[in-house]
Amino acid sequence: MDNARDIAVNCRQYAMCKIDFLGSGVCASGLERHYVTFYPQGRMLLYAALADGKIPVTEKCVQAADSCNLCGKCDYQCYFVTEMRPTKVMRALKTLVGKHVAAGNPILKEKETFLLREMQEIVGPNWATGDRGVAVTYSTDPCPMAKPQMPDYVVMPKTREEIACLITLFNGNGIPG
Repeated sequence: MDNARDIAVNCRQYAMCKIDFLGSGVCASGLERHYVTFYPQGRMLLYAALADGKIPVTEKCVQAADSCNLCGKCDYQCYFVTEMRPTKVMRALKTLVGKHVAAGNPILKEKETFLLREMQEIVGPNWATGDRGVAVTYSTDPCPMAKPQMPDYVVMPKTREEIACLITLFNGNGIPG
């Protein structure tokens, strides 16, 4: 598989790029930002979605592309398990987003909503988002019975108290759990 899109859509979603099982290290931007979007697994999903026109280029798409330093750690671990080379996709993502930005094309900003503001008040501004570039990386499930569905928001609570506050917020706004 030499085509970046082919590699991206064939990602098995094993998430081996999030575990340092070979002692080679893990993607630094993923460890820092924690959203799937900033790990190779998420960048594979992100690139495929952008290449297929499923989402527009967003602020988080630009951040995800820029945060990859093309170190190749993902190749080492992914090739060991799947014989795929994610760095080709990471490079293609950087190129695609870079050309979009260089051409002066629009970059979609995250839509601010009441619910998003409330979630961010609970977990902090970096841990709740409605950016499509993040949401698309949470829209798949490897289970063959699951139908892909893009969430409106992605929120990453750290404590039981944050979870309890979020459940109260969701219940109060008619969002099923």
